[in-house]
Amino acid sequence: GIRDDLVTGVQTCALPIFDQARYNIELQVVQLRVAQSEYLPTIDAFLNVGYIGNIPDNRLSVLSDPNDPFAFSTAENGYFSDSYWDMSVNAGFRLNWTLFSGLAARRRVQQRKIAIEKARIDAEFLEQIVELDVERALRDLHAARQRLLSQEQNVDRAELNYTFAQARLAEGVASPIEVREASSQLDQTRINYLQAIFDFLVAEASFETAVGTPINASVDASLTSN
Repeated sequence: GIRDDLVTGVQTCALPIFDQARYNIELQVVQLRVAQSEYLPTIDAFLNVGYIGNIPDNRLSVLSDPNDPFAFSTAENGYFSDSYWDMSVNAGFRLNWTLFSGLAARRRVQQRKIAIEKARIDAEFLEQIVELDVERALRDLHAARQRLLSQEQNVDRAELNYTFAQARLAEGVASPIEVREASSQLDQTRINYLQAIFDFLVAEASFETAVGTPINASVDASLTSN
C-alpha cells in the first residue's frame, strides 16, 4: 500500500542532507569524548640524548712500542675521539592530572551533551519533513498513474466509437456529422492521454527528487501499480 511504499521510500532515501545530519551527530559525539577526556590524566614520555665534550688544546699522546720498552712514539688524537666526549641520556615519564578546573570541564561536557541531543532532534525533524514530502510525491504519483490508465481506456473507447461511426456511415445509418463528432472526440481523448503521460512523468520526477534517487523498473512497478 501507500504507507508501505512510503516507509520503503524514506528508508532508501539518498538525499545528501541525511548524510550531513548523521555526520553532525557523529561529530558532536566525538567532541563530547574530547570534553570528557579532560577528566583523565595525561602521560608524556620524554627522552633526551646529548654529548658533552672536553677537548684540550694539546691532543698529543705518547705511545710505547710493545716490542721495545725503550721505544716511544707520539700520535695526535682526533677532534671527535671517544676519550674527549661523554654521552648523557635523560629519559622518563611525566604525569599531569587536573583535579579541579573551576567546573569549566563539566560545563563543556554538558554543552556537548546538549549539542548531541539537539543534533538528534534536528535529524528526526528532518526525517519527518522528508517523510511528508515523500508521502505527497507518492500520492501524486499514484494519482497520475490512475489518470494515465483512465485516459488510456478513454482512448480505446474513443477509437472503438470512431470505428463504429465509420461503419454505420458506410451502412447509411449514420450521418457525416456523427463521424466528425467521433473523430473530434478521439482527438480530444488522445490530447488528454498525452497530458496524462506528461503529468505522470512530472510526478515521477518529483518523487525521485523527494527520495534523492532514480526509480528503477521494479520500484516503479510497485509504486505505480496500486
